[in-house]
Amino acid sequence: MEGLIAAVNRVLDLVDAGTKIIPGHGPLAEPESLRAYRDMLATVRDRIRGMVRDGMSLALVLAAKPTLQFDAVWGKGFISPDKFVEIVYTDLAARR
Repeated sequence: MEGLIAAVNRVLDLVDAGTKIIPGHGPLAEPESLRAYRDMLATVRDRIRGMVRDGMSLALVLAAKPTLQFDAVWGKGFISPDKFVEIVYTDLAARR
């Protein structure tokens, strides 16, 4: 998760307002779209990190729906919200 956020931040450092971003999935984007994606990643990471620190199991974290606020926009891709939470949880729990 940290590497993904760092990579997005690096791209944001390289672009300006007129830059068009060609993502691996989805429509052509602009820096503001990439910032929104980065903000979503950071928010979900922070939520799940707190739950991991509190000793919550994956089942409890999934039940807490830490991505719910973003699911309408970001949760319709090939990775379901629950799978995304599992990936983030696994990564953060391994670093604990």
